[in-house]
Amino acid sequence: MGVGVVRRNARDLVPYVAMVAAQAIAATYAILSKIIFAGGTNSTVFIFYQFLAATAFMAPLALIIERKTRPSLTPQILGWMFLLAFIGATMFQLLLSGSLYYISTTTQSAILNLLPAFTYMLSIASRQENADLNRLIGVVKLLGTAVSVSGA
Repeated sequence: MGVGVVRRNARDLVPYVAMVAAQAIAATYAILSKIIFAGGTNSTVFIFYQFLAATAFMAPLALIIERKTRPSLTPQILGWMFLLAFIGATMFQLLLSGSLYYISTTTQSAILNLLPAFTYMLSIASRQENADLNRLIGVVKLLGTAVSVSGA
C-alpha cells in the first residue's frame, strides 16, 4: 500500500471526522451553556457576548478573504442580512438557550438531531423538495426521515 493510497483514504475520512467533530462541539456547547446558566447568567446576555465574540473573530476574516468578491451592500441586501440575522441566528440561539432552563442537555441534543428531518418535512410541505417515491433517492430520503424521527 503506497503513500498515495493512504493520503486518498485519509482524504475520504475528512467529512466523517468533521461530522463527529461538529457533534462533539455541539454537545460541549450545550453542556457548557447549561453550566453557565446554572451559575446565574442570563441567556440573553450570554447570547450577546457569544455573537460579539463571533463578530470580532469572523468580521476581519470576511473582510480580508472576500474583499474582492463580495457584492455591494444595497438596501435590499442589508434588509436580508438583518432578517436572517434576527430570525435565523438570534431567535434560534435565544430559543435554544432558553430551552436549557427547562430540559436536560441530553434532550436538547436529541431534538437538535431531528432538525434535518423537520427541515426535509417542511421542504416537502412547501413543495421546495420533491418526494419522488418512484426513484430510489426519494425512498431513501423518506426512510431516513422516518428512522430519524422514530429515534432509531
